Order: sequence, then C-alpha cells, then structure tokens
Amino acid sequence: LPLLSESVVGRLGEEKALRLLQSMADDKSLNQLKAFQSKTDAKWTIRWVNAVKETGSPFDLECVYPTGQKVYVEVKSTSSSDKVNFEISTAELMLARDSEPSDQEDPDAPHVRYVILRVYLGSGIVDLVDRPWMLLESKGAQLYMRL
Repeated sequence: LPLLSESVVGRLGEEKALRLLQSMADDKSLNQLKAFQSKTDAKWTIRWVNAVKETGSPFDLECVYPTGQKVYVEVKSTSSSDKVNFEISTAELMLARDSEPSDQEDPDAPHVRYVILRVYLGSGIVDLVDRPWMLLESKGAQLYMRL
C-alpha cells in the first residue's frame, strides 16, 4: 500500500471490518465466533458509529442481537503486514474491563462483550482479539506506555 495517513488507514480498516462483519452476519457465520454466540439463529445488526465522522467513542462498530446482546468492536488497522503493536486508549481499556463477564452473570441475560479486530490492510488478514482485558490480566498480551 502507498504511504497513507493514520486517519485514512483507520477509516479503511473500519470499512473493511464493517463489510466483513456484515457479510458474516448475513450468512450467520458470525454466530459461530465465541463473542457472538447466541442461543437463537437470528441475525446480528452491525452499526458503524464513525460512518459520518470520528466520534471518539471507545469502539468503532456496535453489533446488536435481537435478544439485546451487544458486542462492541474496536478496529485497529495498519498498512503494514507485520506491525503487531497498536495504540489503545484508556477509554477503550476501561470498556474492555467493564465488558468482562462476571462469575455472577446470568447466562440467559443479554450481555455486552468487547473485542478488538486487528486489520492488516496490506495482506487482508483480520485477527479477532476476544476479551482483551482478560488477555492482559493473564499476561497473554503486554501493555506499553509511550511518553
């Protein structure tokens, strides 16, 4: 890919993620991903919160199931094929933490989940990071701070 600004890379990644999730919602394959599993065979609705302009929300896509279940998707895009690190805001981390399932969670109640979709625009690869807060807590990922 030619050299693109961060905002263009971000927008292209969000568009790719939106098309991918909509396609998976249409053919019901989205229901097979752990964060999106449901007890019925209904269709997910995917909403791009930044469709008109960047909102500053801690997620880019809101996926809603007819039963009330929600999955917030934060898209992290890169034009590089091998850049494994990405920036994450405090608001994104806090929503990831607050979306973690609790031991007392009623399995039949609608729930909220938070996932990160890592989009590699150069290669077309998309990685799903389910439960990023738990991944950090279990040391499956590392958090870096740059000053």
